[in-house]
Amino acid sequence: MNEPANPVHFVSAPGVRWSRVNAAESTPSLTKPLGWDFYGNGTNLTWRRIFENFGLIGQNEPMPAGGDEGYMRAIYARATINVDTVIAAMDLFPGDHSGDHAREILSEDVSAAESGQAERTFDEERYLRYREDVRAIVEREFDETLAFWRDHVGLQGLREGKDPASTFEDAFERYVSVQTNHSANSTLCQQYFSQATRLAERAGLGELASSLTTGIGDTFDTRSMARLWQVSRGKATLEDYLGEFGFQTSTGDDLSGHSWRENPASLRALVGNYQKMDESSSPFAHEHERVEQRQALEERIIAALPVDEQGEARKLFDLLASSTRVRELGKASYRIALDVARAAARAQGAVLHKQGRIDGPEDIFLLVRTEAFGDAEDLRGIVAERKAILELYATYDIPQAWTGDLEPALIEALADDGGVVSGLGVSAGVIEGTVRLILDHSSAEDMEPGEILVTNTTDPSWGPFFVAAGALVIDVGGAMSHGAIIARELGIPCVINTKNGTRRLKDGMTVRVDGNTGTVEVLH
Repeated sequence: MNEPANPVHFVSAPGVRWSRVNAAESTPSLTKPLGWDFYGNGTNLTWRRIFENFGLIGQNEPMPAGGDEGYMRAIYARATINVDTVIAAMDLFPGDHSGDHAREILSEDVSAAESGQAERTFDEERYLRYREDVRAIVEREFDETLAFWRDHVGLQGLREGKDPASTFEDAFERYVSVQTNHSANSTLCQQYFSQATRLAERAGLGELASSLTTGIGDTFDTRSMARLWQVSRGKATLEDYLGEFGFQTSTGDDLSGHSWRENPASLRALVGNYQKMDESSSPFAHEHERVEQRQALEERIIAALPVDEQGEARKLFDLLASSTRVRELGKASYRIALDVARAAARAQGAVLHKQGRIDGPEDIFLLVRTEAFGDAEDLRGIVAERKAILELYATYDIPQAWTGDLEPALIEALADDGGVVSGLGVSAGVIEGTVRLILDHSSAEDMEPGEILVTNTTDPSWGPFFVAAGALVIDVGGAMSHGAIIARELGIPCVINTKNGTRRLKDGMTVRVDGNTGTVEVLH
């Protein structure tokens, strides 16, 4: 299919492997040009910086597998990860195995022949220093970025007197910085989880390994859920909540999405649902129990190891818990930077609309930075062409993974064959309930407590909605995905990576969700 050149489609070379799995969690919808220019290009800038910060490559040393250009591309307006680039780079990490990273993050199977520790020297002192410091850096940047957001953005948008262009650029620079350190900590977190899983397997407890990331305690996500619960109990106001968490959206990293501060309707409805629930269903009702369960599992694994390995195992479990906790702060930090850019973009869109250069303020998201904040001519023509391209791309059925240049098929309805939907069981438990299909939680006003929440992907903004759900069924993700971790934290069953659950399960169906076996059985 031949489309005009555009900023949201990259043509792949033959033989290159691509995956949507991790990227689809962050950007489940089509990415628009301004969003990609901010999020996609910003993320690619972080790739080399991560490895330089760790001392794994020198200043003038090229990244493997073309990594100097980053690792992510927009293909048919979908954020997509270059699997080959990721595997080659992850093998630079000492003690890592890129196959673990590919399996846990991208759901890709990698053979031992193509994955293994690279034979090379690196700056070990710098590596150890950054590994030790990065969690504190992420925590500091969260506080700084939250203050930046509060200074520049109010509930209605960019604060008076703030310049849209300079604010957008400041937000971009902050995004690159916080995303660099967040990604570094997340990489370490995955490495710690892989190492902890191998210890659990040695102890004969491999099937319980995912519980090692449960019961972490006071995380950003549990804080968000607990704060909204307080709103439902009259102990805080929704305005208080929005002043702390209002940067979240229902559309992941989509710059054009509306954040909670702009549209809190679904939160108001959710508060009403919380009010129907008793205290035993609160997000912190079983927090201490989860912590104790995780600690008990750690002790069982440690006790099964030789005495001379037990001290290092204990350190590893502490690193896994702390990096998991900090990972949520890192995600929040880059989402905060995105919301500052969102407010600046909407303010600039209003200016362009007032000047008569675009038909509506939202059209700014169909431009790239140099067009939106520069002197480009015929913005209406650019907007019309890209709008048509995105409408075409919305009809394409893009797989989770492929090799080379993709020839997309058109979306076709799946046969309603009932039966069983299969995925990965990542949070134990079995429950029967009514399906509530929600692809965008801004439309979750009618969700009732105990319903089975079925969606395509989740991010930290979904946490408060999980509290009311009886179980989760998610199209995309793995054991270390956000939805899986929070499901375990709340103690509700979760089946993830169903691939097409949102197309096979319909509102009102009665289903049995088995988080142990990873199956969803349609009962009627």
